[in-house]
Amino acid sequence: MFPTVAAWETGASDSNRPGAVEIWDGSLEWMNEETPAPGTLEDPDAEAMDPTGTYERPDNGNYDHPEGAYGVQSWWDYGHWITVHGERIPNANPFQQGATAAANYLLAPNATAAQTALDEKMGEDGQTRYVMIDSQMANPNSKFSAPTVFNDDVSFDEYIDVVYQQRGEQLQPVRLRTQQYYESQMIRLYAYHGSAADPAPVVLDTQQRTVPTRGGGQTQVRVSEGEAQTFGSLAEAEAYVEENPGAQLGGIGDNPTERVEALEHYRLVKASDAPSRNYLNSYRRLQRQTNASAGSLLRNTPSWVKTFEKVPGATIDGSGAPAGSEVRATVPVEIPANGNRFAYTQYATADANGNFELTVPYSTTGYDEFGPDNGYTNVSVRANSEYRLRTASDGALYTGTASVDEAQVVGVDDAAVDVELSEEQPLQLGGQSIQASG
Repeated sequence: MFPTVAAWETGASDSNRPGAVEIWDGSLEWMNEETPAPGTLEDPDAEAMDPTGTYERPDNGNYDHPEGAYGVQSWWDYGHWITVHGERIPNANPFQQGATAAANYLLAPNATAAQTALDEKMGEDGQTRYVMIDSQMANPNSKFSAPTVFNDDVSFDEYIDVVYQQRGEQLQPVRLRTQQYYESQMIRLYAYHGSAADPAPVVLDTQQRTVPTRGGGQTQVRVSEGEAQTFGSLAEAEAYVEENPGAQLGGIGDNPTERVEALEHYRLVKASDAPSRNYLNSYRRLQRQTNASAGSLLRNTPSWVKTFEKVPGATIDGSGAPAGSEVRATVPVEIPANGNRFAYTQYATADANGNFELTVPYSTTGYDEFGPDNGYTNVSVRANSEYRLRTASDGALYTGTASVDEAQVVGVDDAAVDVELSEEQPLQLGGQSIQASG
């Protein structure tokens, strides 16, 4: 689901943005009021910690936090804001304590590496409950490069692919993204809200060109040829790329080259009301450079700050799928603060018996039973329907639905949700059988 042109234009007309800390205030106030106080996570009767209080430092330097304590992950720039305005414990702060672990987490290429980075900071017995990412952190033209300075295993160039456009006598750079950018933990959260993200049929033609350097030598660069093309289907786009060696699928805006798998344990729980003007401007510039449509560049509205919760997740045990088929589970989710919607999607492959399993982070019911008063989050981002599951095989469509309770997502109820897919019967129209779309 792409943001509307109205959202795009809203960012353009907002010329007097408040200071950065004020932009974060709404999210930090929400965290202060709608999440459990440190020390009371899952135990409201426990003694709350004072994030700004003074505590005696142990001889070994490792303070033993109470069981209900938790950390908030973000970039170190925002650590003091999280402490003072959110009254929560940041994993990293402007003293650059935790900066390397934060960089490793934000740039982690998969869920295992992300968890390893959290363990590196918190220890295996500690826990991080929330992650806060703002539009500057996700923007390659802003702070995205900062974590690469603290991570010795990567460089900024691995996330960015530069091609050039001929503008008169000059070649001007166009900054595209690599698959590694899309698969970083930070972008999987900010751009996709933890959902799986498939490539869109958007293609940019390029060719290698030898150009002179200022030092009198020569170098090879990629030069884009014409406008970005949007095909009618992904299959058509992939066929075009196969036949044209200089053509590139994706890498433009939020469009990956390959599928980005869903995150099983993270859900969006709060988003700022307004979109980021700077982020939208960077996409508007990319739109002018490639002539791609606005709707083909952005997957979700780029709110200034997005807050995610790390949860155990609910298990969906499925059956009735054709052996080896790919099952897609999708739930529509709404952000009441700004009226925007998105879909969380996850895929699973059925085994030889037609069984499959999913771990999902978004609940569909039971929200009113949980909040800070009983040690949990009062989420402001909520599903407005059940999960819809579907798969197809040999022209037949198999579907099902699943209702997931908040208690199952946060680990209070460990019972799995059982779903058996059933084959949809074709519709009979004018004597012809037409398979329902599901």
